[in-house]
Amino acid sequence: MFSEYTIIAIFYILGIFFAKSLDMSSVLFLVLTIFFVALFRFFNKRHIDIKILVLAMVMLLGGFRYFSKIQNELYYAFPEKYVTLSGTIYSEPHATGEDKYRYVIKPDTVSYKDETALGSKNILLYTDKILDVGSKVTASGFLTEINGIDNEHEFDFSLYYKGMGIFSQVYAREIQVGEKSFSFSPEFVSNYSSSRVNKTIDGHFDGDSAPFLKAIITGNKSGFSPDYLNTLMKTGIYRVLYTPFIHISLIFFLAGVLFRDKNRRSTFILYAIAVYAFLNSSSPTIIKAVGICGLFLLKKQTSGYANKLDIISQIVLIITVIDPLLCFNSGFVISVASSVIIYFSYGPIYIRLLKWLGKRNIKQAGFLAKLLSLWIIFFAGTMPLCAYLFDGISVYAIIFMVFLTPVIMTILILAPFMLLSLWIFGASPILAPIIDKLVDLIAYMPKLAENLPAYYLYLAVPTLVQIVLFYLLWWIFIRWTSFKLKTRKTAVLAVTVLGILLSAIPFAETKALS
Repeated sequence: MFSEYTIIAIFYILGIFFAKSLDMSSVLFLVLTIFFVALFRFFNKRHIDIKILVLAMVMLLGGFRYFSKIQNELYYAFPEKYVTLSGTIYSEPHATGEDKYRYVIKPDTVSYKDETALGSKNILLYTDKILDVGSKVTASGFLTEINGIDNEHEFDFSLYYKGMGIFSQVYAREIQVGEKSFSFSPEFVSNYSSSRVNKTIDGHFDGDSAPFLKAIITGNKSGFSPDYLNTLMKTGIYRVLYTPFIHISLIFFLAGVLFRDKNRRSTFILYAIAVYAFLNSSSPTIIKAVGICGLFLLKKQTSGYANKLDIISQIVLIITVIDPLLCFNSGFVISVASSVIIYFSYGPIYIRLLKWLGKRNIKQAGFLAKLLSLWIIFFAGTMPLCAYLFDGISVYAIIFMVFLTPVIMTILILAPFMLLSLWIFGASPILAPIIDKLVDLIAYMPKLAENLPAYYLYLAVPTLVQIVLFYLLWWIFIRWTSFKLKTRKTAVLAVTVLGILLSAIPFAETKALS
């Protein structure tokens, strides 16, 4: 059922999780145990399973990659010291309150007294000055680690920023701003281009229009207040602003409009998503989405066949080898999990619903079957993950995605012409009002969603065992939809689930406050 790529990816990620949840010595002990078992089997039966040994080494590699990635060499060199750092601003200002702004700075050097270290990782810089992307600065302050979590299920800011390559922070007490510089690195070009677009939007739009436009065009959601971001997430509108899905959908749409020839269409898409990936190389979810689409099209062109699960596994493996901490990035995790769940679930559920609706002679049975299939997958299929990562799930998210996607794609098609007009003439009397009205329609949706019954369900945070149990049950459900209920595999799954449930009975709490 699973190919070598998928199994290798699973064991590699297990190594990362074991290294974080336990420690590196535990991972090493587990791998050595596997080796001793294989050696014992070799002496008894004169046979050794190479695959098991390879997977054990893959798991060990995952543990080592996690262990090496979390090392904060710069902080270890100057822990809690008053340092002077020189570098380049790589992000737009993010207001943090008390007239402070947060930036990502790529340091060239970090100095303490007579000691100087080269900056290998980005640093968060807090200052009261408004700076531009590309500004050269020299700032002094105490170098501190980013705080982790004190209680279980709190959001781990330390792990979140480490996944972005940021390990330390400095609250600047002294700062000097120099001239602007330009770098041709993908990360800088991406951030610089986004900042130019966002500045233009801020200069010509106000109210809700500016933050929504920035979120749609560049993916920058810093214009929303924390409370409003929470509202967008609970109502499901936040998923509509998921830029990789919208932007890549637009590329496919334009390819279909511009080219009738299949090969030319595929070539256009490959080049377009390559440029898109370059301009958004700092976003792991975008790289994941682009990688899957690009590799799928490439394999279809070269061999005529592409296994989606293999492609997902290959891309995830490549990305997590580069940065294993992405395994703890909630956006990346839910994106990968949704892709896998859709791969296994969409076909069986859609066929079952299509047959059921077809027997009742319901008009638009195909459209309804697609909509209901996606709703079941995104609502029920991702429920335990949403509960674990976000403490709840939006009920109507997929419905808003279906009806607002054309609106957002229209904005994206018109936006380049509007921005060009604003840059050249300082105004866009025709396109700007049209886009403003379309954005008003999107901004109205959260208010509408809040008036719908049970628009957001708060869920208890499940344990990892409960999540595994849920997906075993989900697998049985998918086999039922595939008309494969009475098979040996389903029986094994059912017995496994029953065994887990029976083994949990002695530990069940019947009088616990909940």
